[in-house]
Amino acid sequence: MPPLTRRDALRAGGASVLAGLAGCSAPSSTTTNEESPTATSSSADGTAGIDAAWERALGGETALGPALADGTLYAGTADGTLHALDPGTGATRWTADAGAGFFGGTGGGGATPTVVGDTVYVVAGARTGVSGGDFRAAAFDATNGSETWSFTPDEHGFLTLLGVHEGLVYAATSDDYLQNEGETLYALDAASGDVSWTAAVGDPSGWAFGAGGVYVESFSGVRAVSTDDGSPRWSASGGLTDGVGVAGDTLVAGFEPEDRPSLAGLDPATGDVRWRGPERRVPSYAVADGVVYAGGETAEAYDAATGERRWSAESRWGGLVTGPPVGGRLPVLSRGFLHVFDAATGERRWGTEVAVDSALVAGRSRVAYVSSTADGAVPSTLVVRDAATGDPVRSVTVDAGVTLTTPVLDGDAAVVATGDGHVYRFRT
Repeated sequence: MPPLTRRDALRAGGASVLAGLAGCSAPSSTTTNEESPTATSSSADGTAGIDAAWERALGGETALGPALADGTLYAGTADGTLHALDPGTGATRWTADAGAGFFGGTGGGGATPTVVGDTVYVVAGARTGVSGGDFRAAAFDATNGSETWSFTPDEHGFLTLLGVHEGLVYAATSDDYLQNEGETLYALDAASGDVSWTAAVGDPSGWAFGAGGVYVESFSGVRAVSTDDGSPRWSASGGLTDGVGVAGDTLVAGFEPEDRPSLAGLDPATGDVRWRGPERRVPSYAVADGVVYAGGETAEAYDAATGERRWSAESRWGGLVTGPPVGGRLPVLSRGFLHVFDAATGERRWGTEVAVDSALVAGRSRVAYVSSTADGAVPSTLVVRDAATGDPVRSVTVDAGVTLTTPVLDGDAAVVATGDGHVYRFRT
C-alpha cells in the first residue's frame, strides 16, 4: 500500500486541498485587447438564464478560481494560462502562459497569485499520479502580463507559493507525504528571482511570516527559520489543528492535545511556550490585531500576547472559525448553522441555517459561499447574504453537475467561476 499523502488526508477530512506549483522552461506571455464579455450566459455550460452583470469564457477548464488583487481579477485554466480581467466589465486585460497548469483544483491554496506593487507572482505545475511535475515560480508585469523572471527548483515534486515578504518570494517543495523534514524552502529575490537562501522544512500545509521569521507547518510539526539568512530557529513535533499565525511578538499555534490545552502562544525566536489556551481542543482559530479567535465547543477570544480570555460565547454557538473578523464581525460555522459575532464583545449578531460546501468568504457588506457542490446530483448554488443582518440578497443555481469555485467579493458584487471555464459577476 502506498504511503498516505497529505492530499489523501485532506480529502478524508473534508478540507480543501492546499497545493503547490513551479518548474519548467520559461513560457511566453501574450497580451490581449479583447472586446467586453456578454452580459448574459449561453446554455452550453449549464447556466442558461442566469442574470449576470457579465460573463467571460476562459477557453478551458478552470484550474485556478477567481482571485481579486489590486483592482484586477485573476483566474487560471488547466493548460496553465493566467487570465487578468477587469473586475467591473470582465474584459481581458492580458493573458500569460504561466506553465504546466495550476494544481489544486478550482481555487486551490498555494496557487493563488500574489500581487506586490506592479508584479504578479505565481506558481504553476501539474500532478502526475501522486507526484508533481514541471513546477516553477514566475513573476509577471501586472500591467501587461510580460514575464519578468522564472525559477525552477532542482527537486522533482510539488512547489507551493507561501507568499511575498519584505522583498523575498517564498516557495517550498513537497513530495506529498506527511513529514516535518526533507523539503526545501526557497527565498527568492522578488525583483530578479535569484535564490537568496534556502532552508530545510517539512511538507508545507500552513505558514506565517513575522517577528523576523517564517514558520512552516506540516502535518507532523512546525519549523521556524530566520528570514535574514534561512538559519534554523527551532522545530516542534506534533500535529497542528489549524495552522500558525503571528501577532506582534507571539506565534500562535494549536497542537493536537496530549493531556494539555491545544492552543498556545509561543516565543517566535525560541519556540518556548508563553501561555496555553483553554482546557479543550481548539480545531480552528484566527489571529488579527493582537487577538486570537478560537473555535470548538464555543467561540472565544484571547489576548495574543498573554493568553488572557477576552470573551466567550454561549457553548451552543461554537463551531469553526472561518477566518479573521471583517468589519468587526466574526463568522463561525457550526453543524449546518452560520453564526456571526461581534469581534470586540462576543455578542451574537445573527445566525442562520446554511449548507456551505466552499470556503466562506466574508466582506464588509456581504458574506458569500457555494452550497451543494459536494453532491453532483444536487445543483450548486451561489449564496450571498447581507453581512450585517444575514438576510439573503442573492442566490444563483446552476444545473446539476456544474461545479462552482469559491466566490470572490468585490464590494457588493460576487464573482464566481464554473468548473468548465466561465466566470460570472453578479450584482447584489
